[in-house]
Amino acid sequence: MKTVYPDFRIEGMTSEQKCAVMKEIALNSQQDIVRFITALPMDHATMGGQYWIFNGFHLQVTRDVIEALARRDDVLFIADNSIIQIENYIPGEQDPKTAEWNIQKVMADSCWNAGCSGLGVILGFVDTGVLVTHEALNGKWLSPYWLDAVNGQATPYDDNGHGTSVAGVACGGDGPGPLVNDIGVAYGAKIIPTKAFDSNGSGQTTGIDSCLQYLANLRLSGVLLRVVNNSWGSGGTNLHWWNIMVNLKTIGVLPACAVGGSGPGSGTVGVPASYPTVIGAGATDASDNIASFSSRGPAPDQNPWNDTAYWYYSTWNLLKPDVSAPGVNIRSSYNNGNYVNMSGASFAIPHVTGGVALFCEKDSTLSVADLYYLFRAYCDQPSQGVPYPNMNYGWGRINLWRALQAITGIDEENTARGADADPVLVVYPTISHGRFNIAYNIGKAHSATQFGGAKSIELKVFDISGRLVKSFTLSPMLSALCVVWTGDDDHGRTALAGAYFVVLSCDGKQLVKKVVISR
Repeated sequence: MKTVYPDFRIEGMTSEQKCAVMKEIALNSQQDIVRFITALPMDHATMGGQYWIFNGFHLQVTRDVIEALARRDDVLFIADNSIIQIENYIPGEQDPKTAEWNIQKVMADSCWNAGCSGLGVILGFVDTGVLVTHEALNGKWLSPYWLDAVNGQATPYDDNGHGTSVAGVACGGDGPGPLVNDIGVAYGAKIIPTKAFDSNGSGQTTGIDSCLQYLANLRLSGVLLRVVNNSWGSGGTNLHWWNIMVNLKTIGVLPACAVGGSGPGSGTVGVPASYPTVIGAGATDASDNIASFSSRGPAPDQNPWNDTAYWYYSTWNLLKPDVSAPGVNIRSSYNNGNYVNMSGASFAIPHVTGGVALFCEKDSTLSVADLYYLFRAYCDQPSQGVPYPNMNYGWGRINLWRALQAITGIDEENTARGADADPVLVVYPTISHGRFNIAYNIGKAHSATQFGGAKSIELKVFDISGRLVKSFTLSPMLSALCVVWTGDDDHGRTALAGAYFVVLSCDGKQLVKKVVISR
């Protein structure tokens, strides 16, 4: 449908309110066509599902009805129910000694050591289903949420294996617990699996759309889904999922997508990973080489890709992949209850999905844009990929621990040293329209709890002339805290665009970070 969702109307609303507005607009705009279709003989037209995550519906109609719909002014486009095949994943060699190299490479285990497991954060999956009774995934399914768009079964299963492996990389195992097979990034997360692909890894756009709509409906009902993992895609410039991915981002759900396995040629990145509103991940090996099969950028140089209104940052310029993650010889869970080693871009992106859980456990207020920034800003950049960013690695191979430090203001050494830690100040992003996360850790040696009396702790924001703009009231009893500066001054007025300095003063020491408001 040509009717669009008005960004100005939903700006500032909660995710649930945004969903409700989208649904209202979609269903109202579809009424005329619904009446037209339902008035036709059933052998000419059958109405399928109506959707609001994109403003449209599925129909089974004859050619003359298609032609009649195409002549209508309110119809944006008509597409066939195409077949999507999940990436042919490549079996690897079984090697228990190196089974978790990928978890160590992205430093998820360092996040665990700091007490972060993604506890309770909800992850969605559109795949072949998930064997939720696998020992590495047992207890992680957020029952009763599940949709089978292929066979209509009432409880989760996986008759292919791909989806079970993907979910295992995101959250399999129990971290420091007794289970030996710690195959996943965020062992404390919860999953909502859906099934859009059959036992042969083949799926139709109708099934994929139904699964994405189901997950969006859960967001509407208040289920705090934070990310949808899409380890599937197709080539070319297919815009079928464009509005879906835009709208997922709008309602606070990060679309995480595999770039595909059509590399190493230029411009081989698939959709929806090539869309600027999603985060797409390429695949690397244990030596940080980009995999030959990993699809490369750039994204298509055409509308709407080159419309800057959809970009996360002003210099994106069709860069894909956005980041990279381990995707070669990845050991994970399988639908026979055992473990397998697999290779493919499908197994790179769930490292990002699991990372979302780690970040959101630490700061539940993170927006989709915040999450995207954390992944790209704190990558490791292997020497064989310089200069960065590039169309092979994107901004580099993700490092979840570096990103988590930006949220918590701690590091692994300070975690161990405790009271001896020097003060730390972290601000992200450094350029924003007016929202900055400010994390500090002064160490227990500088807090009132260590000495029994209040110490001097001040956090203030100054403009470039040295004028005080904003001051925060901090408790001397807390050695660490994360606050948000929304770009206002102490009188509630909106600060002007320009450079500002965030200053943490503690016990005679002063830390300064520069930020820029871009209005």
